[in-house]
Amino acid sequence: MRSIGYMMALAGAAFFATAASAEPTEADLSLGAEVRSFCKIDAPAGDVGEDGAIGLVAETCNMPGVYRVSASFTNLAAGTVRAGTERAAIGDDGVAIFTASGPRRLQRFWALEAARQVDRSQPVRVHLSVMPL
Repeated sequence: MRSIGYMMALAGAAFFATAASAEPTEADLSLGAEVRSFCKIDAPAGDVGEDGAIGLVAETCNMPGVYRVSASFTNLAAGTVRAGTERAAIGDDGVAIFTASGPRRLQRFWALEAARQVDRSQPVRVHLSVMPL
């Protein structure tokens, strides 16, 4: 009766002999990945400073197409909002819109310019959002 170790050694030798005599094989491997589209805005709390400062806003979007960043203000009658070197007028509805294209990540300081507050006893609030077009 032969031992199990002896039989395993014979099986291993047969495997390696077969593998050594096999022809080399070529293969192509193609890897792919899909990243979901996303956009987000990171901004300070909703109240605008008395000096018109909104603060440092981080805008991240990985979409290849065009997207829109909206700033909706309450308690403003008119004015302009500056985002870094870009400017957008605040419409009658209290909204200023910036459009951008391509993936990007920006950190810019936002502030109001020549804004007219409706009620000086109430704060000016802003809500920022981003969406694809």
